[in-house]
Amino acid sequence: MTTIDFFSKIFQSKKGKNYIQPINYNVYLLEILRKKIEGLGHQSAFHQRYHALILKNKLEIATEIIDNPENHKSILQLKVVVTHPEYFPEGIFDCLVGLGDTMEDKIDSVIDNFLNANFQPIINSQQEFHNPKLDFTSNENGKEILWHVYPSHLLLQGNWQQEPLENILLDYLQSRLTAILFPQKMNWLKIYISRQPSGEIIRECILNNQPWEEGLEAITEYAQSWDLNAKFLGMKQFIVFKRCDTHKL
Repeated sequence: MTTIDFFSKIFQSKKGKNYIQPINYNVYLLEILRKKIEGLGHQSAFHQRYHALILKNKLEIATEIIDNPENHKSILQLKVVVTHPEYFPEGIFDCLVGLGDTMEDKIDSVIDNFLNANFQPIINSQQEFHNPKLDFTSNENGKEILWHVYPSHLLLQGNWQQEPLENILLDYLQSRLTAILFPQKMNWLKIYISRQPSGEIIRECILNNQPWEEGLEAITEYAQSWDLNAKFLGMKQFIVFKRCDTHKL
């Protein structure tokens, strides 16, 4: 018996002696997400009004499975919104994909994608530690502002003959980042770039829920330098930037 089979309850009904209740996959997904988050050492509880988890540090994660009949049967799309009353009051929005032969596999896949690509940088930014080698500074009205950087692992697609450096995207974007006057303590960046064998480039660079054209230009320039050898290559990364507490707003 699979976990989903176990999750579906059998009860008495006018429809028959043994009626299997339709599975609410949104609820099932949230339960699996809660278990995995707690497995990482973070306490969480279900929201009482909608499909969301609330962590002890007031971080809230809301999810919704996207019902798109045009998707291949092996694909599951998930909309995720992460909020925090102080750090992310307007929410961090993302749409993720899970792959698998069964709904259980697809849910497990999309949750792992969220944990690896989004959750770790977000939760790490709530902690005191950081990697000082990734710090950068900006200037605000003549005052130097120090920023801590919390990136996800660089997630690669395709067959890379030589894997790029873990922080290669940050290297390409850093000069442009230092010129931005971030209005709040916490900021986030979502990057996706891929190049087809034909040379066509698919790209996305979202800064605080808004397209960032200067960042898009930088990653496009980088993708054009790839040696394809008639192969598809792609990469994605999620990054959180945190104003150092020694530099108050």
